[in-house]
Amino acid sequence: TPHSAPEYLDQDPANKYLTIPGYSHDGNGTVIFDQPSGMHGWTCGNMVANTRDVAQYMYALLVERSILDEETLRLMTDTRPISIGWGTGMLEYGAGLFIQQVQPKKRTTPVLGEWGTTLGHGGDTFGFVSDQGWIPQLNASWSYAGASDTPYWSFSLTCNMISALAKVILGNSTIDCSFKEILV
Repeated sequence: TPHSAPEYLDQDPANKYLTIPGYSHDGNGTVIFDQPSGMHGWTCGNMVANTRDVAQYMYALLVERSILDEETLRLMTDTRPISIGWGTGMLEYGAGLFIQQVQPKKRTTPVLGEWGTTLGHGGDTFGFVSDQGWIPQLNASWSYAGASDTPYWSFSLTCNMISALAKVILGNSTIDCSFKEILV
């Protein structure tokens, strides 16, 4: 299957690279589409790609191990708990990859191999959010992108996706994706 090359945003209008606008959770619902794309440069690697290609990349990187040499991959997956700032107590970060637990009632330092825990990298910028990575128990990779930066919905989406896949593939799921307490 041919892959499309990712685009890296620069100072062109964002709509040069995007097919739909994003919506910011800034209280005004600001539409993100024709602003200079450099405004997204502080996060997300400033990359735009289709989600199928990103999911295939994650599988090749983490399962097939066909993209990087073993030493580089070891550095990326050698994670440590984040101890300062955003993600403290919720993420283990390596060199470009992190382990996250998406079950809201288990928002503690994640352990790869527990249900609801993934290895990958999310993205969050003005008007957009994404999540991608590998689910060890299912030996599956995924990627999605959303046109809103509303807080918490990306964790909810990933959690519910893992729960649904576990039900279909394994016949059951013990994952609790209830975000009610967090959103109140």
